[in-house]
Amino acid sequence: MKKNILTYNDIHSIPTSRMASNGIIVNVKTVAEMRRIEELLSRLQPMGDDNVRYLWFRVAPGKPEDWGDYEQMKACGDVQDYDDYLKLWKEYVNEDTLWYRISVGYVNDFHYMLIDSDHNLWDIRSARYVHDKGDSSIFREDYSEVMAKIRMAIDQCVDEILRDGGKNYMEFVEANLPYQKRTGIIPRRRLNEILGGSWMDAFNRPKLIEVLESNSQPMEYDRLTLRTYMDLWAKCYLAVYPEKDEKKSPKELFEWYSPKGCEAVKFNLDCEEDFIQWKAENSSFHCLDVVYARVHLWVRKDKTSGKWHFIIDTSSYWNLDEYLTIAEKLYDDGIILEYGNLDKILPVLKEADLVEITPSAYRYFQRDGVGSQIALWGIPDELREEVIANTNWEKQHEVKPNNV
Repeated sequence: MKKNILTYNDIHSIPTSRMASNGIIVNVKTVAEMRRIEELLSRLQPMGDDNVRYLWFRVAPGKPEDWGDYEQMKACGDVQDYDDYLKLWKEYVNEDTLWYRISVGYVNDFHYMLIDSDHNLWDIRSARYVHDKGDSSIFREDYSEVMAKIRMAIDQCVDEILRDGGKNYMEFVEANLPYQKRTGIIPRRRLNEILGGSWMDAFNRPKLIEVLESNSQPMEYDRLTLRTYMDLWAKCYLAVYPEKDEKKSPKELFEWYSPKGCEAVKFNLDCEEDFIQWKAENSSFHCLDVVYARVHLWVRKDKTSGKWHFIIDTSSYWNLDEYLTIAEKLYDDGIILEYGNLDKILPVLKEADLVEITPSAYRYFQRDGVGSQIALWGIPDELREEVIANTNWEKQHEVKPNNV
């Protein structure tokens, strides 16, 4: 495969848009280049919705002086000398950071390009969203020069794919794409063996498994008021944050530390109808949480018996330790809850599920037996090769000419 004419500095001349809610909106010149890229890639088979096509690129490293000004960095104390400067440059610009996936797609007159690299994302758009009619007051960026370089690189790559049906391109990507850009599956038990344990070792796992599997009847309440909810919420909160025990009452803790605590104390704390009204007026996502938006203390009223009970729940693997802390502490105190999401949580505790290794690892439980995700760069360097060897890696999506 020919050397790519794109450089690391070309890509990074565009600001990343990971935190931008509507991407980077570009001007007419830049959109024109994006549409030329769409036309080039239309010679390949679509790879998803929105007529999307994408290609992996290994860009050239470029020159250190284009990455950062040595004299300025030295003056600021970022580097001590030129050798230090080059060392820092190589930490940022290396084989793992030179690979990018460039995707383009369109819906009617809405055109977009995504440039993806690990946890960095460049989201470049012709408008804020699909049905945006255009707002002349919005500032539109001009990245037409960079887009022209991307177009030339894609033109070169597509020509090569058309010559041999994509064989050389696919062989190059499969042989050279860094593992930290790939996605794969490894059994949790094997991963923990390699890592020498896990955060779960801090818990009494056999006991927690027994508690969660016991199917014990949760404590029931004939009526439920805000005061009752606050009392149990405070127990859950202090299980996770014992340092917050400042001799405050459950009502004071709830008012201080619950996202919707201030709204709650305006109601009659001993009236069930007021509890129901408070709950209805607030999003359960933020009014029934113990750990902000992650660990929730739900309530449920049985339609047959009319009795209430509490449910502790989370969909976030990254907050599973807090869920388990609450479940264990309240069980030890003789308070039985219903335990949510057991189909995900029990396999994690038993090390019977899978872990997905992916560049875009995130907090939530996954499907198809995958309990959680982790990025390869989060694994210690000395253990990374063994993890790679024990992981079942996905093949890259095959790129094919449109006439195949």
